[in-house]
Amino acid sequence: MTPGPARVTDGDLEAALWRLLAASDSEDATAFVALLDGSREALESADDPCWVVWRHALAARRSLFDEQPEDAVTEVAAAREALDKCPPDAATALALAYLAHVEVTADHVDAAMLLAVDASLLTEQVEVAGSPSKALHQAHRWLSLTLSGLDLEELAVGHAERGHAVAALLPSLEDQWRMLLLSAHQHTELAQTLRRRGDVVRSHELAATALACATGARELGWEPDPRAQDLLDVVQSWALTCSDQLDDAVGPLRRVHRRVHEEGGLWLRGFTDLALGRLLARMGERGPGRGATGEEAVQLLVDAAG
Repeated sequence: MTPGPARVTDGDLEAALWRLLAASDSEDATAFVALLDGSREALESADDPCWVVWRHALAARRSLFDEQPEDAVTEVAAAREALDKCPPDAATALALAYLAHVEVTADHVDAAMLLAVDASLLTEQVEVAGSPSKALHQAHRWLSLTLSGLDLEELAVGHAERGHAVAALLPSLEDQWRMLLLSAHQHTELAQTLRRRGDVVRSHELAATALACATGARELGWEPDPRAQDLLDVVQSWALTCSDQLDDAVGPLRRVHRRVHEEGGLWLRGFTDLALGRLLARMGERGPGRGATGEEAVQLLVDAAG
């Protein structure tokens, strides 16, 4: 007798989901598509409404990778319909947050905002009534990324901090490391914005928090992949810039800039150019002979914009 197909459990689906989420916000669309193709049969065999949501949400993300926005709209609509049958728990908050990020990526700002509000309210309910979980800290992670995309940087920082607080109560060093990186990144982005608005004191406070998060990540004992480590190096150097420690920032940032331009993806190269360009522009403001030329700073900023 030929054995039937192995039964797919919720544990199998959850393990696949965490891998897909890790690949979903990277620059490597090929890795995400390969993982999704490998999980398609399992996702299609699941009839629980929550997994129906994820089947459509992940398909929407793939449609955006494939530059098929109309298909993404259809998949998001199907996911939202299935959400009505899901319980008000951390897993549903994560699905809402992820869909909000998909809508931000598709430049559907109003839809993203509504989903983000629903997800945020649900995380508050879960935190009051429940216990820490991977789904909850992932919900905060995707909310932080979504709110950053909506230029709501204060709220993005808040969710990054809440996500790290949840991850710190869980055993995974990888999750803790990634949430510390995200928190460092979001605090630095807000520090840059507030400095531009003239609030130097608060900018310095946020930069100090970012540096503490970066140091905490390095002390965890987790070995990240090289691209994540490069991003941490850039963020830490940018935080040093925001705290006016320009001479301490320039050497490390130039070193990571060389690595990123040899091996990094397009987004990371642009992000690194932006950070180094801003640093060199600040050094140039100190006067001749105190830093790199203004021409180099301008060229880096032009490259980042491109």
